[in-house]
Amino acid sequence: MDRRRCVRAGVAAAAAAALPPLYRRAQAAQPVWLSWPADTPWKTLAVRLALRLGYTAAEGLQVRAVRPGAAVAPGSGPRVHAGGIDFVLRQNLDGEAERAFWGLARTPQLGFALRHASNGADAGVAARLRDGRIGVAAHDPMAAYVASLVLLAHGVRPRPGQLVLWADADEAQTALVQGDVDAVCVGDPLLTRWQQAGAIRVLSDTRYAAESQRLLGGPVVCACLSASARDIAEHGPTLRALVRAVQRAGRWLQTASAMDLVPHADLADLAGDPGMFVTVVTHTRESWMVDGSLDERSFHHVLRVLRTLSDSERYEALTPERLVATRWSASG
Repeated sequence: MDRRRCVRAGVAAAAAAALPPLYRRAQAAQPVWLSWPADTPWKTLAVRLALRLGYTAAEGLQVRAVRPGAAVAPGSGPRVHAGGIDFVLRQNLDGEAERAFWGLARTPQLGFALRHASNGADAGVAARLRDGRIGVAAHDPMAAYVASLVLLAHGVRPRPGQLVLWADADEAQTALVQGDVDAVCVGDPLLTRWQQAGAIRVLSDTRYAAESQRLLGGPVVCACLSASARDIAEHGPTLRALVRAVQRAGRWLQTASAMDLVPHADLADLAGDPGMFVTVVTHTRESWMVDGSLDERSFHHVLRVLRTLSDSERYEALTPERLVATRWSASG
């Protein structure tokens, strides 16, 4: 009897060893607490597709939603945030050791555009930028930075009160239609919708990597996965499993056809307009990072821009080493 048990155990062990890696990982589910801001759907699309398409489950992860910045019980798994780099900056400015460990977007995914004048009058670009008001989304800090950079690129120094903050898309639409602003710095789907309607003339489109690098002075990371330094040190295998799932979704996103994309339009609140979803994905594809490995150079450029355009003293204490897990890699 003992001999038969040993034989059966040996056969079972051999069979387990022969299983595909994804199946073996699924045998021991690991919890991950994941958060992302609801008002920036495009930068985190690969993350939510990894959940929707079952890639996180295939990696043996039990992903649980949590509010951005919320703490989780010790020992219950890592807390991961997916979103703009501003979250990592804020956490560190508040004394929290938040570290970016995987890149999601390498451009701001914003467009800066002039409003077409309804009366046909069109003063020079520099004059319109110098004297005009510029509408930006209040929830996206990068919009104000990109707007300021475009002004400087056209020889115009930003002036106090020039930026008009919008709370939501409806407010932005009203301001544009009524002529309350002369220029806008917005993301999708507003950017594409206004382009298609002929309501704006785009001067700078940072959905494209080359334009983003010209404007920002080098490569940057605008969205990422991040976690506390402690979670990165203690939960490396779990975080690498998450990265594998997100990277797989990112690769799917790069090659997905229109028919593949349509069922997922609701992830960007475009279930009623799947055609717009497909158009935006097509325009934005090169902005998403598939190999999201991070280096300090990208964060150096981010900090340089912030120190140029805002209260430099606020960011002097921040260094790339404090923002990115440089010794962390997706492969182990």
